[in-house]
Amino acid sequence: MRRLMILLAAALALGGCNMVMAETPILTAADAEGAPSLRPGVWITRDPECRFNPRKRVKDWPECASPLLVGSDSLTNPMKQEEAAPYVLAAGEPRILQLELRPEPDAPRLYLFAGLQPLKFDRQGRIVEARTWAVQCGPPPPPKADAPAADPPADAAAADASPPSDAQARAEMEKMVSDALASGLTREPLPGMTVKDGMCVVRTVEPLRHAARESLAWDTEPHTIIAWVRERP
Repeated sequence: MRRLMILLAAALALGGCNMVMAETPILTAADAEGAPSLRPGVWITRDPECRFNPRKRVKDWPECASPLLVGSDSLTNPMKQEEAAPYVLAAGEPRILQLELRPEPDAPRLYLFAGLQPLKFDRQGRIVEARTWAVQCGPPPPPKADAPAADPPADAAAADASPPSDAQARAEMEKMVSDALASGLTREPLPGMTVKDGMCVVRTVEPLRHAARESLAWDTEPHTIIAWVRERP
């Protein structure tokens, strides 16, 4: 699941440290009724500096393409289709994407949220390009001063050359999540947000919708655009 989480983060610009989470689903399939859906197929994160031939097999694409296989109700790593993250794309303004993540089979589920603004549609009215942004807990805190980079260990090159084991991958993922949740949280949570164990938790839909609208103004990084490429990997 580690690779899938990284792909989701890249595709949806989830900031990690200040994003809104839920311990139970806020949105259901009923919330998506009556609104255009994402066109099923392979999607990428648009990056002008990422050059590749989209006609090639997905496994031959560079990592910067960040491919995702979008289904009617789940997002999947095209290279490991057994790893899927259920989603709901709710109607309304703005559209809200709810992602269900479960780092390990026996771990509790977490629900993450992104705003989504459709930019292009196909002839059937399905979304084929969209801008996305993280739903944040409140105004982002001032950036921290950059710490000097530590010297890499002598065996870093050798470590990078070999793929991590499942245990190493799991430890890296847990550290990534832990570090994100432990720092960078807003000092002014929006109404309806509860800070719990370093996480910003939402429990009802109205505060979530309000946060999605407010968060668009805090999306100061280069906009994340996701786009449909083709039907199959």
